[in-house]
Amino acid sequence: MKTKLSPYTIASNCTDLTDIRDGINEIQDEMKRLVSEGKNVPSFFYSRLSKLQTKRKKYEQKTRFT
Repeated sequence: MKTKLSPYTIASNCTDLTDIRDGINEIQDEMKRLVSEGKNVPSFFYSRLSKLQTKRKKYEQKTRFT
């Protein structure tokens, strides 16, 4: 079974902090589900998660200083 993620798990599709957080939560939840089922987590999950976390940090820094 292929894992289907929403478009918000792709950092370039996220337009605000809520989208970014939703994408991060979705990836983390799916990773937990796969691990609990004894399945391997696809490598693109890690790269998407990393990009979203980086974008979240930049967004939070930008809003903190404005």
